[in-house]
Amino acid sequence: MLAARDHDTATADSTVARLATSTRPFLFGRHLLWSARIAGARGDRELAAARLNSAFAAGSEFDILTHTDPDRFAINPDSVFGATPNGRGREPL
Repeated sequence: MLAARDHDTATADSTVARLATSTRPFLFGRHLLWSARIAGARGDRELAAARLNSAFAAGSEFDILTHTDPDRFAINPDSVFGATPNGRGREPL
């Protein structure tokens, strides 16, 4: 996260690559959440939203921290929070 915030793309890319190849059991999408946070901090909203949706599909919890995480504020809520992990969207307000 610090590397992404400091615009250190080499370190941020290396971290994302290590997260992508993580094979530890019982991650439940936590590695994808961190990848989403890094993408959001770098300003890549579409990639961040895709990784966040993948994290939810992998079993990550959708809780209050999802809404209060400052690194996820850059992500358009309609692109992430409008769809549920099971693939069914909600009707617009």
